[in-house]
Amino acid sequence: MKVVATALLLAYAVSASDLGDIVSLVSEVRVPGLLALVPLLALDRAIAALRLWRLFLAVGTPVKLRRIVLSSFVGIYVGYFIPSSVSVDGITAYLLGRDAGGLANPVAVILVDRAISIAATITVGLLFASIWYIGWFSTPDVSWVVAALAAVVVSCLVGYFLLGRLAIWSGAREGLIGKAGRALQSLLQALVIFVKKPVSLATNVLLAYSLLAVRIAQVVVLAWALNIEVPWHFLALSQCAVAVLLVIPISVGGLGLREATFVSLFALGGHAQSDGLVLSLALLAMDLILVAVGGVIYSTHKGAFFLARNEVEQGAVKR
Repeated sequence: MKVVATALLLAYAVSASDLGDIVSLVSEVRVPGLLALVPLLALDRAIAALRLWRLFLAVGTPVKLRRIVLSSFVGIYVGYFIPSSVSVDGITAYLLGRDAGGLANPVAVILVDRAISIAATITVGLLFASIWYIGWFSTPDVSWVVAALAAVVVSCLVGYFLLGRLAIWSGAREGLIGKAGRALQSLLQALVIFVKKPVSLATNVLLAYSLLAVRIAQVVVLAWALNIEVPWHFLALSQCAVAVLLVIPISVGGLGLREATFVSLFALGGHAQSDGLVLSLALLAMDLILVAVGGVIYSTHKGAFFLARNEVEQGAVKR
């Protein structure tokens, strides 16, 4: 079913784009812009690993930063072939189970890390959506920005309150709703652990926004390298929207969903749909570079990553 959804989404994205425009953009690539992406990708991975490292320290289970970096790359490689970006986190948690003495702490850390990432992405996306909608960049008015920020903060507080009630209600149900509710309860319980450690939580939130800024910078630099003339704040909004939607497991590895979302958003914003398709394919190429690096690490360290299931579950750690 996901293969069919992937094919349909890709077909929509390609059919809405002009092949001539795509060829023109690709033929005029600015090489310096592509080279500038290398340090941004390295910074991306460094901040992501640092976030997990800080969270592991907060739960009293220190894990070596090098191990987290390697595990995250292998998680990207293995998770890429599973139809949901969430699977990358699940595999990373499994890989870190050996160092953490079991799966309990890695799962809690990954859940909190993912929740903070999504929350940061949604808040920034809402902010840029508000700014784009009111045309603040064409007619600057600071009061609108303050109002947008206030709306984002209030939305987060109300959302957190409602999530707690939703978790209680759905967790008592049967079937898929019950499973989703119990998963939500696990997430909220994990969050409670870190709420008691405000410094660690605040540090992770700050790093989450820093990571998001780096990823937005990647999209802006990539657009410049491809001669795509789109306002940077619209690119930021598009990146946030795509990042949130990629969590939904409706296509294989997010393929098709990202392309269709970029094409649709560019059309909505009055920009060439071909630009959206080329940009999304270029981002896919960047992902494949990370997958390739993860594949190399996996092939050279395979025995050090995957354990027998009972070894992880029992917390039998060989050091």
